[in-house]
Amino acid sequence: MATAFKLENPTAISGGLRRSWRCAGAPVDGTSGTYVGSADPGDILIDTTNKKIYVNTNTAASPTWSQILTAAVAFSGDLAITGDVDITGDVDVGTEDVSVDQGRFVYLDGQDGTDYLTSDAANEVMLNATTTLNLAIGGTDVITVVAASVTFAQKIVQDDATNSTAITNGSIQTDGGLGVTLDAYIGGDLYMASGGIIDFNAGDVTITHSANTLTFAGGDISFSGASNAHFLNFDAATLDKTLIGVSSYGSPADQSCTTGLIGFASTSDDADCWRYSAGLYIKGTGSGTKVLGLGLQSEYNGLVGADRLFGMNSIAYLGGGGEAAKLLTMGGDGTAGMYAGWFKVTAPVAAVVDSGSRVAALWIDNQMNCVCNGEEYSVFLTTGGSRPDAVFGFETTSSGWDALFSFDSTMVGVAPLSALACANTASDSSIIITINGATRYIPVFNAAS
Repeated sequence: MATAFKLENPTAISGGLRRSWRCAGAPVDGTSGTYVGSADPGDILIDTTNKKIYVNTNTAASPTWSQILTAAVAFSGDLAITGDVDITGDVDVGTEDVSVDQGRFVYLDGQDGTDYLTSDAANEVMLNATTTLNLAIGGTDVITVVAASVTFAQKIVQDDATNSTAITNGSIQTDGGLGVTLDAYIGGDLYMASGGIIDFNAGDVTITHSANTLTFAGGDISFSGASNAHFLNFDAATLDKTLIGVSSYGSPADQSCTTGLIGFASTSDDADCWRYSAGLYIKGTGSGTKVLGLGLQSEYNGLVGADRLFGMNSIAYLGGGGEAAKLLTMGGDGTAGMYAGWFKVTAPVAAVVDSGSRVAALWIDNQMNCVCNGEEYSVFLTTGGSRPDAVFGFETTSSGWDALFSFDSTMVGVAPLSALACANTASDSSIIITINGATRYIPVFNAAS
């Protein structure tokens, strides 16, 4: 027997156990081998130096020590363990499975720790971490889970195509709010509940929904670039209500005296822009008994006093910025020219104006029922700069006019018509005028000669 080995327990006790053989270093086989004559077939030997386990697969007279276990333990079949397993090295599972009973734990931080994998209920799996759970790809964290949040380091792709028609369905549902740092693109419709608010810059500008109404607050609506047809297009709208409403007649808006309810500053060189560079173009079309293209009414309801109250202020300004602007020749176009107001009535040949009706390109109506201590006129004319060719200019394409003035029966005996005859002309009556405050008379004759 080799003297380098120590015999641990050469005695076999009937019905008992034998302690495994031990040696420092790898065992030797053969008739001069380790524990020859002592180690029976099937005995176990432990190499205490290299942490390897051997079994005698031959006879006691000539043992053959076959290695069966090393520091890296390998099993070729099933292994059933009823107690705890503490692993300090690697576990390599090739073609077999690893099974853990429900309610049992795979600890990742030592026995009975708080980082573990378990099936805590039927058909459920729990992966638990003490503070932070990381899911990594290639050693880099992709998903980080803490008690209060889940952080995704990469994009989230949702391939489910379930549409959303309410907060309780759709591919993605949340019981809380949604915060987005960058842009959001929505390929379908955007639904908002009644009373919803679109808030820009923490209340700087808001759009608030109420029944049948969107309310804009805090700022302006600005348009830029070219429009397709109209910047505000009402072509397909059912215009059975006010198009643009500012309070009501009974409750007018309190408007600052330095601004206007509607302000237009239009510049266009497009010859097809309604044929004009139009600041405001309004066309009223209807088939009822009353059609109004544009209605304007200015009221002053204060007690302090107003020095200006204009129902309308229309100005045509050539070279308004001080430029050397030019008004082109009419070139045979009777509509060309420069006018602060162009009032026109027209109708096709097939139209009919009933007897007893009235047509006028301009209706001027004075209804001042108060005491007027100042001047009052139905038409007030001023001029300055160059001298106009005339106060009134007349031109006709065919018909002309029946008379320069027409006074109906309500004007008989009412100023400025006077029954007084002009003595020097032996007129039948006269028309009263004033010159520098003095009354004068224009003779009127009942016959041309």
